[in-house]
Amino acid sequence: MNNESTALRCPAVSPSSPDVAGLAVVQGQWRLRVEQHCDLILDITGVDPTADLDLQKLATVTARLEGYVGTERQRTEQSSQPTQQARSPESETTTLRSRLANLLALVFPDWFDATTTSENTSHREYEIKKQYDIDRVYQLSRFFRAMVRANKTDTSVGTTDEQKTKLTYTTS
Repeated sequence: MNNESTALRCPAVSPSSPDVAGLAVVQGQWRLRVEQHCDLILDITGVDPTADLDLQKLATVTARLEGYVGTERQRTEQSSQPTQQARSPESETTTLRSRLANLLALVFPDWFDATTTSENTSHREYEIKKQYDIDRVYQLSRFFRAMVRANKTDTSVGTTDEQKTKLTYTTS
């Protein structure tokens, strides 16, 4: 990552700007200082927001942020609803095996690698991501969605790659 202060910018696409720390509205543009959001964006999307972002990377960031918001909202809705589904014998056996494997990995760490169980891996990935506020991620996705729209418009107008980069990425 760069040590410089990185500001991403795009034309303001609506009267209400995303409510996220580090965002300013200057002369009809949204400008976002991404340093305080780097870990979040990198964890969720796998893309370094301080690097040069082409249209493909912007679309990837946007889609993954929106996907995270959708997944978390769905998870929240599911956890608030009472579960009345009957468990099948197969799912109980799988759960029992998984719990036994996790227990053995804790008791005998030299014999078993706890990260090999898919449940542990997905749980660990979820633990990393769950610390992020859904609203914060949603507001960041609004900003990146606007950047994608601006870059698509620039591409259709026929600006050069160098001009597109100047529209979206500045350092100070």
